[in-house]
Amino acid sequence: MPKEFKQEAVRLAETSGKSLTQIARDLGISDSALHAWRKQFAQHREQVFPSKGHQTELEEENRRLRREYDLLK
Repeated sequence: MPKEFKQEAVRLAETSGKSLTQIARDLGISDSALHAWRKQFAQHREQVFPSKGHQTELEEENRRLRREYDLLK
């Protein structure tokens, strides 16, 4: 899974008010994966989930916008 997906899943877990089980189900992942990601993120914040290669800010923004667009469809 891409770093951004994991970060967004953790953000949803912390801010949505939904249960972890519901968020995991909505995202198509297991409860245990979401729990592990939250634990890793709590311990390491931004250094966790290293992405492949180096992307420019513009590439990362494009990727984020594409993901938001796909969610809105």
